[in-house]
Amino acid sequence: DPAQLALFSRRFTTPENNPAIPVLLTSPVGRITLQEEHFTPTQWERTKIYNEVYRPAGVHASLGVPLLRSEGYLVPLGVMRDRARGSYDRWDLAALALLIPHLQSSARTMLRLNVLDALTGALEQSWNRLAYGVILLGPKGRILWSNQAGERVLSRNDGLGARAGALYASIKGINGKLQALVGQATSAGTSPSLADGGVLSVPRCPPARPLSLTVSPLREAPSGTLGLSEAHRPVAVVFVSDPDAEDTPSSVLLRRLFDLTGREAALAGLLVRGLDPREASEEMGVSLTTV
Repeated sequence: DPAQLALFSRRFTTPENNPAIPVLLTSPVGRITLQEEHFTPTQWERTKIYNEVYRPAGVHASLGVPLLRSEGYLVPLGVMRDRARGSYDRWDLAALALLIPHLQSSARTMLRLNVLDALTGALEQSWNRLAYGVILLGPKGRILWSNQAGERVLSRNDGLGARAGALYASIKGINGKLQALVGQATSAGTSPSLADGGVLSVPRCPPARPLSLTVSPLREAPSGTLGLSEAHRPVAVVFVSDPDAEDTPSSVLLRRLFDLTGREAALAGLLVRGLDPREASEEMGVSLTTV
């Protein structure tokens, strides 16, 4: 019953509320522990967990196994059944003993995936805060992933875009240079050097200024890492700098970093955007001398 599972998760997953947890915290990992080894039927039927979870579900006899345990976590397995069926016999326990190693393997995989999911989420959030584009490429130059800044550049399809899942430059001569850089970077192998890749300026339709690309190889992960196939393993990265992007530091940040006044910070923001002092004076409505 989903409601009972929710109640269990909310109220009975700590040693203070679930009398089975202290037992599992001290039992050897992988060992089957029967309820009757630690509680009489009367003791068990007086517990809150029995009366609020197990009795409404019609179950009584139970056992527990600490599948995995460390200082940071406990992965327990709990098994229970109808009281009328009695306790578990030796055939039940023998069958469970055969399953335990496989359940432990599954639990280890689950924990690794949870860690990877958390790490991936944090990295994506970090990369999406960058002002420049980050584009990961596979062994044949196919785009595997890009951050939000990279997606914006590719979606505009101005100078640089994606075609058949790969990067391309709209100017033929520039595209040839881009493909050569990508080819060098993606074929660099396990010991890439600075020569494997390079930089490239990609023109765009005026008045947009050219994009600046840096293509670099990534050290290839060992075969089988994370279970990724060869085609889905990142081997190169492309950094894209857009000089026209709105990545000017905020006036609040400039004021805090350099102890500027509000007007000084506003001027600094204009200069960072590329305006010269005369243009900045016109934008701010003050004299060039003041600037």
